[in-house]
Amino acid sequence: MNVTVLNFSPQITEHISFPYVYALFKHYYQQRGTNTYTWIDPRYITQDTDPGVVATWLATLDLDYLLCSLYVWNYSYSHAVLQRYRQLCPTVTIAVGGPHVFPSTDYFTAHPWVSVCCDVNTYGEVFVKDLLDGNALADVTGAVWPHGRSTRPFIIREFEWATSPYTNSLDLALDIAQRHPYTAMQLETSRGCPYRCSFCEWGGGIGTKMNKRSLIDIKADIDAMVQSGVDTIQICDSNFGFWPEDVEVMQYICEYKKLIGMPKNLEIYGWSKNNIKHHYDILALMKSAGYTQHYAVSLQSIREDTLTNVRRSDVPVETRLAFARRVRDEIGLAIQFELMLALPGDTLDDYYQALDMRHEFQDFINFVWWVLPNTEAHTKAYRQQHGIITAWAETVESDYRDQKPSTWTANRDSWEYVIGTNTLAPEEWLEAFILDRFYIAAKNDSGAWNMLEHARLQLDLLPSEFWRRVVNVIPVVQQGGWAELWQSVYPKLQALIVPGSTNRSLYVIDDQYSLPELALEYYERGIEEIVQRVSRV
Repeated sequence: MNVTVLNFSPQITEHISFPYVYALFKHYYQQRGTNTYTWIDPRYITQDTDPGVVATWLATLDLDYLLCSLYVWNYSYSHAVLQRYRQLCPTVTIAVGGPHVFPSTDYFTAHPWVSVCCDVNTYGEVFVKDLLDGNALADVTGAVWPHGRSTRPFIIREFEWATSPYTNSLDLALDIAQRHPYTAMQLETSRGCPYRCSFCEWGGGIGTKMNKRSLIDIKADIDAMVQSGVDTIQICDSNFGFWPEDVEVMQYICEYKKLIGMPKNLEIYGWSKNNIKHHYDILALMKSAGYTQHYAVSLQSIREDTLTNVRRSDVPVETRLAFARRVRDEIGLAIQFELMLALPGDTLDDYYQALDMRHEFQDFINFVWWVLPNTEAHTKAYRQQHGIITAWAETVESDYRDQKPSTWTANRDSWEYVIGTNTLAPEEWLEAFILDRFYIAAKNDSGAWNMLEHARLQLDLLPSEFWRRVVNVIPVVQQGGWAELWQSVYPKLQALIVPGSTNRSLYVIDDQYSLPELALEYYERGIEEIVQRVSRV
């Protein structure tokens, strides 16, 4: 019997991702399953490949089960492949899971090629084990099918990890890393999250006790990754730094870097929130190994009522600021504050006032808030409560390739992003978005920044007061033909906030200029006029 996994990753840079989901399922089943399967290693397939070509290849594998993980960046393309594959292989069991699954009668009507779904709150390893054992669907943990739902409970705290998936997939890791020099490999040290942030889609782990892996197995994973020649390790926990063992994990990775220069890069996707006492030691280790030059402080908002609205639990802002200063002064890291645009409760004034707080630090960024599937914010009730207005933009796939895939029109995936709430009108959202990008561009241009800061100090204005003036003069600066350039781009920016529209990514304004590049050119062409205008206001 044959089985494989489809999990198309976003194609943003030269990096590709190791097929971690496949390795997890395979190794977990080989340790605990009752049947014997031939696990067919996935191919690295880009989404400019015709879905029919992928389906034809799959048909040659003589599969009994095809497992597919779905997310916003691969949802439409994956279903295009599955639909064609079902026509070629009508009897194969097609099982789908991941964050982007809404199993219901309507879902199966719209996607009749799907045999069964894994509920988002069930770990895929457990679902796959029960399924491949040949159980009736009613006895498959987390199973949802066209006319039923399993009542077999999944209890997170009782989940037992398989031992190192990388050690047991070393041949695959070696092959991928050798063929793709920029391979990223995901490392989990725990699962679960005690918090319930309304914007988070951490399936199978929201509001639960955290489930920690064995330190022995974590180190075995790291050994195998380094042996394979990995370029980048991505720590994919929800709360890395929560446990004292996390310091030992970081020390183990950094020792490899100092001894043999590998892995070259290290990324942490989810720092712990309420418990930050281990962050200092982890950051000091990362700095000493050359892994980071900055520390990202994810505040999300400076307003307590906003944090309440999104169910964000965190230490007080002043505590985070004090810790950030210590990291900056003692370890020597730049500080990057992170907010999210348009969280319910935030106003335009808040984004300007945040400049007063963040001006003493190196950098900041306002992240666009994507409404992710299977989050509380995705629900109709939450949208109505907070007056959420959204628009749509194509996912990164179409923006970071020189040419769009020939199949993109039919299989395009899009992000849904928030552009307004009860407290932030769409035109105010756009101003906050522009403020962020133009402020960062100024920080990256020492000449422009020095002139702007000199003018601000001469005028004796707070950053919030001064930068309102800067943003207000953007459309009227005349020097070097800037006005004509801006007039051709600004309407395209405004078009992005049409509710229900589907546009190119926010980061690509037209075929020639992205907003950060536009901002840099703005300062290069018109910095003297900008200073004159803001000084006359």
